Amino acid sequence: MTFLTRSQMAELLQGLDLLPLDEEDEDGHAFTGPKHWHVFHVLARQPEAPSPARGLSTV
Repeated sequence: MTFLTRSQMAELLQGLDLLPLDEEDEDGHAFTGPKHWHVFHVLARQPEAPSPARGLSTV
């Protein structure tokens, strides 16, 4: 398990494209009884490098 604050998580993801970023913050149940869930669901990727323009000459 990893325990991070939202600002720590944002720092780790800096420079990436975030697709969805959902934060779950609610009371619920675990095997041991009541629990407060605070979970981040993140999908991120490296930004794509710009591709050179097609059909244009650099002369």
